[in-house]
Amino acid sequence: MYYIRVKACLESQDKPKHSQLNNRLDAEYYSPDALKSEQKIVEYGNFQKFEQLIKSGYRVVYHGIDSVIGLYKNQTVPFLSPTDIDDSGAISFEAAGKVPSYYLDEYPKGLAETGELLIEVKGNVSKLAIIPESFPEGLLISGSLYKAKLKPDFDPWFVMSFLRSSPGQILKNRLTSNTIIKFIAKDELYSLPIALAHKTVQTYIGNKVRQAERLRERSRELENKVNSFHAQFIPSQSSLDFKKKTHRVLCKNLTERLDSHFYPSAVEKYLKSIDCRHVALGDLAQSIFNGQTQQQLESVEGTKQATVANLSSTFLKKPYRSVLAPTSSNRYFKNHDLSICNAAHEKSYIAILNDL
Repeated sequence: MYYIRVKACLESQDKPKHSQLNNRLDAEYYSPDALKSEQKIVEYGNFQKFEQLIKSGYRVVYHGIDSVIGLYKNQTVPFLSPTDIDDSGAISFEAAGKVPSYYLDEYPKGLAETGELLIEVKGNVSKLAIIPESFPEGLLISGSLYKAKLKPDFDPWFVMSFLRSSPGQILKNRLTSNTIIKFIAKDELYSLPIALAHKTVQTYIGNKVRQAERLRERSRELENKVNSFHAQFIPSQSSLDFKKKTHRVLCKNLTERLDSHFYPSAVEKYLKSIDCRHVALGDLAQSIFNGQTQQQLESVEGTKQATVANLSSTFLKKPYRSVLAPTSSNRYFKNHDLSICNAAHEKSYIAILNDL
């Protein structure tokens, strides 16, 4: 709960209008963080409304999404949604949905173009991305994303960097309306103040972001090559029935565990299909220990700790938690350690630790 006082006065002939109020009367719009961020930009001086940066912009309103069941691949086109964009702005085109190809004729303004700035305006209103030079043919953009083509004087990567910054996110989030599904109207989005810099500075910062994008794409390619290389040594799992409810276990295969969850039929069938020697994880490891959640520190710099939230299907992601240092030095990660999640909700997450 917070209280804020905003300036408001009536406009008259002898008294010019000077007010912090506008057509918005919701308390969130006048939050302390939003007012501070707005004041900083005003004091900075070099800014323009988002509307002044746009050469063309559009949000497509699709009248329902038709099913693609029964259609051939050449009868569909990719459909990009905010869920296909990660928090850093990377677009996963391979994860994009599909819509019938006749959508290209019905919604031509939804077709993606290179260099377009995508802003999530419906839902979480947090995702930002830029359409790269190479993308799938016939790509349509979801109505949850506003697609904007900027004027040549403004670098889209620089503008995206500002919108992703803390002040940019605060000022953008204050524009939302609706109580169930957040939404940013076009007029509200166009009123967003954008802090600017000299064209040379914009290009320099934009180039840094573009370089990071290229490095990320290169790392994704290398990761896919590694996964493809490993896949050739892993027997296919297509014949396994993971939904089978019953399974008969031989007495010689029983352990001290008597719960059915410990003896899934799919795993036993899979291991039998592998024509190689099996060894226990403990025989391969020098040591195995279970992680322990340490007390998190708010104000004091402490030891960094990785949790389930830092694990992905391949690598360890930042940022880490700052916690109290453990009493034993054996609890610290070392390069090339294997981290396996044993939490019920994310058991598939495994990571290799490198360059700590």
